[in-house]
Amino acid sequence: MSQKLIPRISNYSAWILISLMIKSIILSYFIVQSHNLYQGKITGLIMLIQNDYSTYISVADNFHSTGTLSYREGKPFAGRMPGYTLPYLLLRFLFEREAALLLLGLLQIFLSALSVYLLGRIACDLFKNEKIFYPVFFLSAVSIQTSLFDFFTLPESFSVSALIVFLFFLYRGRSTGKPFDWFISGFFLTWAIFLRPFLGLLIALVPVVLTATEWKTCRLKKILFRCFLFLLPFTLCESAWIIRNYISIGKFIPLESDPQESYGSDGMYRTSAIAIENLVAAWGGETRWFYEGSEVWWFHFAKDGGQEGAHPFKPHVFCASFTFDSLIRLKKIFQESGKTGRLKKELDSLNLLAESTATRYRNDYIAKNPVRYYGVNFLVYFQRLVFSSPTYLLPLPAFSSMTLFQKGVKLFYTGIYFIILLSGIAGIILYFLKNKADFFWFVPVLIPIVIIYTIIFYPHANRIIAGRYFIGAYPVFLLFAGFVFEYILEKFIRKNNLPKKSFISPD
Repeated sequence: MSQKLIPRISNYSAWILISLMIKSIILSYFIVQSHNLYQGKITGLIMLIQNDYSTYISVADNFHSTGTLSYREGKPFAGRMPGYTLPYLLLRFLFEREAALLLLGLLQIFLSALSVYLLGRIACDLFKNEKIFYPVFFLSAVSIQTSLFDFFTLPESFSVSALIVFLFFLYRGRSTGKPFDWFISGFFLTWAIFLRPFLGLLIALVPVVLTATEWKTCRLKKILFRCFLFLLPFTLCESAWIIRNYISIGKFIPLESDPQESYGSDGMYRTSAIAIENLVAAWGGETRWFYEGSEVWWFHFAKDGGQEGAHPFKPHVFCASFTFDSLIRLKKIFQESGKTGRLKKELDSLNLLAESTATRYRNDYIAKNPVRYYGVNFLVYFQRLVFSSPTYLLPLPAFSSMTLFQKGVKLFYTGIYFIILLSGIAGIILYFLKNKADFFWFVPVLIPIVIIYTIIFYPHANRIIAGRYFIGAYPVFLLFAGFVFEYILEKFIRKNNLPKKSFISPD
């Protein structure tokens, strides 16, 4: 491609249009695939309904009809922070449900396209090299790992876009010193936290890094003023959320209420269900009850005990006092505790028995397998969060039923994810070795660190670890992968004495 046909980096409208065109072509294919596979789940023409639809979208529809953000029985709901619900709710005031969902999807796609351009600009500011814009921009534009969520009824698309805008204004604010940039950066990080609360630690860590890197060159008064502007949006929004929860629910809820309060203490969130999830988590098992074939799914839905070799449990699970037959008995008690048509007293008794049995098995397993519980499990969770299949949500049929083209698409996106991830890790290490002086580059790296820490180490009532929770960190690896690619290209040019003008350059 001729350099004259490539717009200058500062021509943001042209680059956003290019990003939008690339994303539209790729997303159109997957939207068509979704229509073929999930006809009943497509709403608003392009939006694919996901499992958490009711906790984000339905509560907004309830507010539209009743005046209360409620999930069930008209009770005020705080099981989700309103970062995703609010944009849809604002659209819902003006449009009918289908039109509002269509506009929500289009907004997700547009912000995603904008964030591709901004990520390239962040790369220029971060690495002080405009040529890195190109690999970062095009890798980000073609990557489905983030843009797949642009037509899902999930907060991931907005959260990734919000994190990129946050980083863009943070770096711009550092170079311009304009108060507006610091405030807007804090606003978009606030939105990201209200979309994905496990990012909350960033609001405390970013000012720490800012202070640590600026105190030698800036007056303390200026640093504190910047931190104040950065924290102001979160302070205002979080205060409003806390006040709303206290007035509506009567409790101090800074983030989200616990699952039992949010969704009811019966059904999937009764105490015995949580105890079984904790039991499975003790040996590092799959705790997603909606993930067919997982250990927790087996307790909820398996109809019979099955054969010794047909269950989903690995051999190390039975390195304690319980056996497979013990788990079959626990499953039967647990399933009986959730059946309708029985006296509440009887159901409560069965629920208590299943809860105490699961808790006893969990404690026994931990006591007899401390190395696995405190050590090996971390590696299991880390692999599940970071290195799990990046294409498991692609709207494609089972691999054995795919066409050759569909298999190629799946393998391509699997490969590109791991290439970006591994080269991004290498880029972080390489850049650290070359640039120890200014530690501000570490701010983007805080994102994967915070996600890994919060998801794996934070004491959840249950451990649901999925690769999509890590998707917010993917742009960080794109940044540093771009640095590696440019570094390799420069070495190749120098080694072979090639003219630099033969390569794409912004000049």
